[in-house]
Amino acid sequence: MDKVKKAIIVLENGDMILKDKEYIQKLYSSGFGSMRGEVLKLDPLEVLYLVYTNRARVLENGKEIPFKTLVRMFQKNYSDIWIKFLIYHDLRQRGFITMKGYTTGLELRVAEKKAEKNRPKTIVFGLVEGRKVKFSSIRFMIDRAMSLGKNVVLAIVDKEGNITYYTVSFSRSTMTRDTRFPSED
Repeated sequence: MDKVKKAIIVLENGDMILKDKEYIQKLYSSGFGSMRGEVLKLDPLEVLYLVYTNRARVLENGKEIPFKTLVRMFQKNYSDIWIKFLIYHDLRQRGFITMKGYTTGLELRVAEKKAEKNRPKTIVFGLVEGRKVKFSSIRFMIDRAMSLGKNVVLAIVDKEGNITYYTVSFSRSTMTRDTRFPSED
């Protein structure tokens, strides 16, 4: 049985690098990575997705790193990498160009078309069912995204890993603060 040829991602000095010219343009045009000279530098979410979907292998010193080991390795720096990966994978499978967010939190930038890759119109914020979050934190996320002119989507991940998406929209002119109630902050 022939093995399907996969892209080789090399772990060098903590960076995930793709050097194979055959795959660089193909993956870059599909919304993966950022060009650094002649190589494509990939984000941990992109690496996990490519390995999980059998499109790539990761090598360190010539030895392949299995998917589960990659997850554990990335969890050291990104505690919520698995939740973020679930959302990233789901959005990619739905055909969206999905990139890391502006922060290290559960945030992703999403474009509907390849032409929007450099200017994605939507920010998806991940929330975990059962994990407490202050309303002021959600409001901060929404305010920041809207100040950037982005659409806002909340992705709620339940205990089974199912994701429900909610589009957030409101008009500032209709929001007023009721001074009879104390602030949640």
